[in-house]
Amino acid sequence: MLTSTYGYLGEHLLDIVSASDGYKFLARDSSFVDTYNFKREQSPYTGRVYYTLPAPKNLKISA
Repeated sequence: MLTSTYGYLGEHLLDIVSASDGYKFLARDSSFVDTYNFKREQSPYTGRVYYTLPAPKNLKISA
């Protein structure tokens, strides 16, 4: 069973994903990404575009 982790950034509920350099917020909607300086990324496998932003180091994530 897969579980998802979510967190709020301002008023936006976003996925939180684990990356090699820590946790990141993941957004697929580009309407607010400039406000928070998200980085645009594209999957080399599917071509899908998504936006990432490093989560704060002190973000409390639990399973």
